[in-house]
Amino acid sequence: MAPNIEFSTPMPHTETIQAVLARLTGTSPEAVAVDPGAYAAFFWDQSFSEGHSLDWDTWQVDDPYPALVYGRADFDLRASLFALASLVDGKVTDTALRRLLATQRGLLTGAQIEVLRGAGRLTDADLQILYVYGRVRADGTSLTDAGRAAFMLGEGAPRLASDEDSDAQVEAPWAEALADLDPDLAPHLGLFFQDGESARYSGGACVDDTPDEACELLRYLRAVWPALPVVATWWLGEGQGNLVITRAPAEAAPVPAFEGHSVFRKPAVDRTPHTLDVLAAPVRDVLAAGAEVRGVGAILAHLDGGGSLEQYIDGLDSRGQLLPLINVIGGLCGKRLGQPAVVLADAALRRATGADVVLFELNRAVAMSQLRQFGEARASGARALAAFAAHGSPHVREWLLHKNQSWFHYKLGDLAEATAAVERGLALAPDEPHLHGHRGAFLLAQDDLAGAAAALERCMAAGVDPSLDPETTTHPLYRELAIKHRIPVELAPDEVAA
Repeated sequence: MAPNIEFSTPMPHTETIQAVLARLTGTSPEAVAVDPGAYAAFFWDQSFSEGHSLDWDTWQVDDPYPALVYGRADFDLRASLFALASLVDGKVTDTALRRLLATQRGLLTGAQIEVLRGAGRLTDADLQILYVYGRVRADGTSLTDAGRAAFMLGEGAPRLASDEDSDAQVEAPWAEALADLDPDLAPHLGLFFQDGESARYSGGACVDDTPDEACELLRYLRAVWPALPVVATWWLGEGQGNLVITRAPAEAAPVPAFEGHSVFRKPAVDRTPHTLDVLAAPVRDVLAAGAEVRGVGAILAHLDGGGSLEQYIDGLDSRGQLLPLINVIGGLCGKRLGQPAVVLADAALRRATGADVVLFELNRAVAMSQLRQFGEARASGARALAAFAAHGSPHVREWLLHKNQSWFHYKLGDLAEATAAVERGLALAPDEPHLHGHRGAFLLAQDDLAGAAAALERCMAAGVDPSLDPETTTHPLYRELAIKHRIPVELAPDEVAA
């Protein structure tokens, strides 16, 4: 690929660069000078998206050179790798592009982005940069060229120096070697050979004894170019960046032809109905299923010590610490462990009063719905609403209670009450996407396609997954909108995402 900058001849600092590379590779400067291989330097740190602006039309980046090693952006951008916020989570409906991203760990080269953008398959709204794993601009692909690029010694690059007030220290062997090689250039090169402590603040630490040590940058480069050989590796800061010299990688895969759009899969949800026998089962056995959830271990330890769950709850209540138990119940619900969540919620509700009842009943309702016990869920939801009416709650928005109730009514076959509940929620929060999503499901169940489309559009256009059941998500209208707004869809195990 054509270089982005030109250097004057003879190339600057060639002998010094070759001597440094010889020390790194355990060869001689003469061997470095005649090495027939093709090489490249790559750089990554966490600063690009905040410290630089990229013009996608001209492929120019502002302020490519920093005052220190950290923060550089002197990249051949088309040969660099990009992590884009809209792509790394897999939310891509372009079927062929999704396959490409799956093979490249969600990354694209700049050249691939240029093709996709030119074809309208990526818009500027898709190009929010998270990270750039940049191939540093170089005049050629020799090992000397790669070293010159890595060490910021090309024409136009600034000479670096550590802050005079800092305690930056060059590793002792390198300090002596650099001073002997080129005293004038030693302060600049020294920033690439800091000791481990100094590199946290002012430069890079060279991992010259184990250059193939896994690092963030190499992991991503090898997602696109597996087994990419590495010559030298540097760590920047406290792991917030890396610099590597590698063999020059082959060109990345070509962009596959457009094949159309398709929905993309999200994990399936267990919708197996559970009985309430759990309420009569040994408490410890039920809670053990959630042992990995924070806070459950302390309860299990109390039970193992001979105490009861009631005593544990009473102790929390006597110390004014009952409400934080909601975090444990919420953690269980977050992992869809409805059975232990119900057991804890029931135990807490024996003591909860006032506004605390709202939270515990709300979470009990969620847990019961996960068990597909929608009658119990609706009863808990009704008690949560009653407690909210009597005491309010600083932690719960009332519209959420109505949204949940609308779903419980719907799953119990009471479409009229479901619609009334969601309308009550919308009266409180007319712009809330989740409410419009539920309303869309209810209208779809009544074959009101126009109304359903408008409601689901208001939800999905906000980037919100309505999180509905398959009776809704399998409808062609829902699938069409899910593709349009990149909303994941729960597919049947044997269903192809197309």
